[in-house]
Amino acid sequence: MNHKTLTTIYCLLVFLGSAHMKESPNTIAESIVIQDREFKTDALPRSLKLDRELGIVLAPYLEAEIIHRARDAKRGLYEIRGASTPKGDYLVMFPDGGYYGGAGKRGEGKVNDMLACRSSNKGKTWEGPTVAFDIDYN
Repeated sequence: MNHKTLTTIYCLLVFLGSAHMKESPNTIAESIVIQDREFKTDALPRSLKLDRELGIVLAPYLEAEIIHRARDAKRGLYEIRGASTPKGDYLVMFPDGGYYGGAGKRGEGKVNDMLACRSSNKGKTWEGPTVAFDIDYN
């Protein structure tokens, strides 16, 4: 998997984080946070573009596709990881649900599931998501 693909996957799943989303997952966020800097989506740096149809922000030279939306927009997606398997498939894994840090101390119990999506044709189509680890803890 090349850098462009990994960057695309990262853009697909992260840029419109739940902390800055309105109630509807189909509503464009008023602002986004990238590396601790907040940007208004209607006043992005020239190095970024807003794709209103998909509802994501990305670099102008990238193509994008939504492969999964958070099941609960307020809890979001975290720590996305992408890899190319030995047979050339693309594999993306991410926890969907609340961030687990300190969940046990707060008495929340299990707050997310580790999900996986796979493409066997270089990202043209995707299978999943499927639960990668069916465990009773985060």
